[in-house]
Amino acid sequence: MLDARTIKAVQSTSLIYLLIPQLLFAVGWIRFPFSVVSALFVIAVILWESVELVRSARRRLTSSLSPSSRVSALGAALILMIWLSLSGVGGIGFQNGDYPQNNALLKDLIEKDWPISVRFKNNDVPLVYYTGYYLPAALVGKLLGWQAANIFVFVWTLVGLFLAFTWFAHVARVKLANNPFKTLLFASLFVLSGGMDLFGSFLISIWQSRPLDLDITRHREWWITEIGRFIPLQYSSMTTLLFWVPQHAIASWICTGLTAGAVLRPAKTQPAPIALALAASILWNPFGSLGTVPFLVVFLIRRAALFKNRPALPSIGTFTLYGIALWIAAITTLYLQANQFRFPVGFIWNIKAPLADLALTVFLFWMIEVGALSLIAILLLHTGACRRKVPSGEALLFRSSKDNSQEGLIVHPPQLLLFAISLVVLGLLPLFRIGGFNNLVMRSSIPSLFILFSFIGYLLLEMPSATRRRVKTAYLCLAIVTVAGFTTSGIEIARSIEHYRAAAPDYSSVGTTAEFPLQLQERAGKPDSTFFTLLGKPIQGDQ
Repeated sequence: MLDARTIKAVQSTSLIYLLIPQLLFAVGWIRFPFSVVSALFVIAVILWESVELVRSARRRLTSSLSPSSRVSALGAALILMIWLSLSGVGGIGFQNGDYPQNNALLKDLIEKDWPISVRFKNNDVPLVYYTGYYLPAALVGKLLGWQAANIFVFVWTLVGLFLAFTWFAHVARVKLANNPFKTLLFASLFVLSGGMDLFGSFLISIWQSRPLDLDITRHREWWITEIGRFIPLQYSSMTTLLFWVPQHAIASWICTGLTAGAVLRPAKTQPAPIALALAASILWNPFGSLGTVPFLVVFLIRRAALFKNRPALPSIGTFTLYGIALWIAAITTLYLQANQFRFPVGFIWNIKAPLADLALTVFLFWMIEVGALSLIAILLLHTGACRRKVPSGEALLFRSSKDNSQEGLIVHPPQLLLFAISLVVLGLLPLFRIGGFNNLVMRSSIPSLFILFSFIGYLLLEMPSATRRRVKTAYLCLAIVTVAGFTTSGIEIARSIEHYRAAAPDYSSVGTTAEFPLQLQERAGKPDSTFFTLLGKPIQGDQ
């Protein structure tokens, strides 16, 4: 777990990172004078957090890292850089099936005036989509060209990846300092964690008496559709998220780290920065922001319970931050509501299929993706529980032997709470659908999966050897299922290696959003919406 100074520095950097696209959105999409207000609000927060970051950095420089801690940090950074170099971001690595439309969006943002418009059903309409990830690279592209934009988006993503991993380690409470080998294992868990999609695919093949497909490079995330009908359910592995949709993953990981970290230390965390981060992330991935809300609610409840006997009015500065967060959230939400919403919305049972078959499919999906892993973790907790308290008030759920004087693994109540909430969310999400491929399930699950995998990492890596021997069967099962889930990410990495290339896509071969009918239908906006009538700049027609 990070110390207070490091947490403050990472929090400030995360806020700046998430807010930069909001500044570009204010300048490019919002009309005067609202654009000036939005820009000044965002600049004020960025400047304030920059000052805080400099202060934290100066204090941090007074303490030097040990040689083994430096090796740990460099090792983790190297793993993340290799991972990103296989992802296709910026043209470095194989670009998977979503990239033609993603590159088209970036090209439109570079070539066209903001707010960009598209031709849809013989009308010029605004393109309404969450473009936060792309805006800084698009600005670089407008100034320096397509190649520079791709180089920048690679570096931009790398910074976000470092922040996400730092938050992952903080939420997991894994002690990585002075332990390079544990850092290597933990970084591998961050990169590779996922559901057992390959085994789900094999199970369906055996059930339907079909030959097993042993292709180790075939995309397996849609394994549930092999059952014979298209039921849009997917919980993406960590590598799938980075290799296919970094625009969704990066901000969701960072925002989840901020929020879950606040749940772990509510007395020392102010709600205002968390609210700001959540508001800023809506422009990046509104579904991911929605998936973070349950953990924000838990944090606010825990903080209110701690301070119920000593209430105090927030300071003027805190009130101001709340106001800025509300302003950013309101304007961004109004912008997204300008979408025409020409995509499916409803409960999963609205799909034309027998209800019993749907229920069985959803249950099978949940068990393969997260259920088996979660149930074994619960079994492990139950097997090792001794229900004692340590002097600090934290629950000691594992001991090394029957002698209570020997300390085992401490599992903090907030960790259990985060784990439980993530399971509830992951259990409920498959019941709903938004979008043709169900972006709600795919993207709102990112925060809960982030927390689930971090908790599994804590159980596997922080348990003392004596305690592991006491619960060896459950521990071994947890390790096996965790590693089995690595296969989904392994498939994505294998395909990237097989088709590896390192060059930005040829500019002349990159299309425009108008050339992708499905994406165009889901991203077409309404010129007469509240946002574009009152707040947004007028569109210029399809340029």
